Amino acid sequence: GGDDCAWVDYIALPPELMTTAYAGPDINSCGIETVEITGSTGTYYNSVEWTASGSGTFSDATAMHPDYTPSEQDYQNGQVELTLTVNGEEGDDLTDQMIIYFHDEAEVSGPESFSVCEGDSLMIEGVEASSYSAVEWSTHGTGSFSDASLLNPVYHPGEEDMNSGSVIIQMQALGMGSCPDVTMEADVMINELPSAVITTTGEEICEGEQVEISAQLTGA
Repeated sequence: GGDDCAWVDYIALPPELMTTAYAGPDINSCGIETVEITGSTGTYYNSVEWTASGSGTFSDATAMHPDYTPSEQDYQNGQVELTLTVNGEEGDDLTDQMIIYFHDEAEVSGPESFSVCEGDSLMIEGVEASSYSAVEWSTHGTGSFSDASLLNPVYHPGEEDMNSGSVIIQMQALGMGSCPDVTMEADVMINELPSAVITTTGEEICEGEQVEISAQLTGA
């Protein structure tokens, strides 16, 4: 009559609360500017405290997302390690670290112009750069580079370049971290090959006589 029936029910328990600490990803900074710490997180904690291996200062060392202003010594060292300490609800402390890397702004220098003979390739020389992650060459014309990622590549002028007699090429140095990219431009002058056209009056002359000859030179 149903007296031996049973009912089963389930209760979903919430996950166990655990204290966690994450200082955030490493940061690449440009120069000695103040750095915003936005990637740090923590759970189930009473308080937090930030400390640094260097001599910079925090806007609020007890905030989860403070700003860090590096010192001159931090900048000279090239990096500083920040440690996040989280005090848990059960009295336990957890720590995690992240690093701020300091980079100089990219600098580039080189000739403002080059020249090459028509039909030849240009070996780009004298271009220098510092504090960059990569370089990228480009052209305003139709030529091509042997390797656009090299600091001093070879440029092969295109047909349109040769027809116009000049072309502008550009190098972009990509900044490191949050530093801006830097560009430089140079004019490439493409010189025509020298040629000579010699003309005479077309007269037949005898040995010992003279005839007027004119020559017209073109190209550089």
